[in-house]
Amino acid sequence: MDDEAIAAMAARAQHALPDRRLVAMRPSPGGLTNAVFRLTFETGPDAALRVYPGGPNAARTDVDLHRALGGRIPVPDVLAADVETAPAWAIFRWIEGPLLRSLRSGGDPAALAAAGASIGAVLARLAGFRPAAATGTDSAAAILAANEAAEQAGALAPALAERVRQHVRKVRDRLAEADAGPVLVHGDFSARNIILDGVERPAVAAIVDWERATTGSALIDLGSVLRYERPERALLEPHLSNAYRSAGGVLPARWRDLARTYDLIDALRGFGSATLSPDARAELLAIVAGTVSAP
Repeated sequence: MDDEAIAAMAARAQHALPDRRLVAMRPSPGGLTNAVFRLTFETGPDAALRVYPGGPNAARTDVDLHRALGGRIPVPDVLAADVETAPAWAIFRWIEGPLLRSLRSGGDPAALAAAGASIGAVLARLAGFRPAAATGTDSAAAILAANEAAEQAGALAPALAERVRQHVRKVRDRLAEADAGPVLVHGDFSARNIILDGVERPAVAAIVDWERATTGSALIDLGSVLRYERPERALLEPHLSNAYRSAGGVLPARWRDLARTYDLIDALRGFGSATLSPDARAELLAIVAGTVSAP
C-alpha cells in the first residue's frame, strides 16, 4: 500500500472507532495476501487493522468466522469491519505475543512441546465443527490438478511430477475416506497465523487470517502446521498429536503420511506465486520430493 492508501485507511479506522484517538498506524507481520497494521491510540488498547486486497468474499469469510468462533476457538474480537468497500477491511482486538514461527526458530524444546500441546487441543476443538452444508471434496483430484499446473509451468521436472501421480494413485482410497468426514478447516494453519502467549509454557492466544477457511479433512490443517516436522527433527511432535487425541480428536492409521499428502495441494499451488523467491522454490521442491519419497 502506498502512503495515500495508508492515510485513507487510517482515516477509516479513526471513523470506525470514534471514542479513541489514533496516534500511530504501523505495518505488522501478516498473511501473504493481505496487509496488517497495528493501531495505537491515545487511550484504550491497541488494535489490528487488516486490509483485504483479495476482495469482499475473503474479508467476509474472515470476519464471519471470527464472530462465529469467538468463545470456542481463540480468535481476536472484531471491533469494526466494512467488507463492501474496496479494499475491504476489518479491525480486531490486538493480541500481544510471538508468532509460532518465532518460537520455532528459537528451538527451545520445552517451549515447543507446550506450544504443540496447546495447538493440538485447539485443532481437536476445531475438528468438532461439522458444517451441515459441507461441500464435497476430491483431494486426489486437487493434488493432480495442482501437479499438472506446476509441471506445465516448468516448476516441476517431469520425473518428479510423475512421482506425484504415482503417490496419489497409491493413497487415493485413503484420501477419499478422509474426505468423507469434512469439518471446518482453517486452510492456512501455518506458523505465521498462530499467535502465542506465555514464555516458559506458550499456549495459543489467537488463530488469525481465516479467509481461506473451507470444509474438508481435519488432516489439512495438521499437514500445514507440521509441514517442516520430520522424525529426525521433530519440534511440535509428538506433543501436538497426543494433545489432539486427548482432546477428543481422532487420527487414522499412518495419519502423518496422509497429512503430508494433503499438504501437497498447498505446496504445489505455491509454485504459481508471482513473487516466489528462488529459496522458496527450492523449499517447495524439497517438500514435494520428500512427501512422494515417503515409504
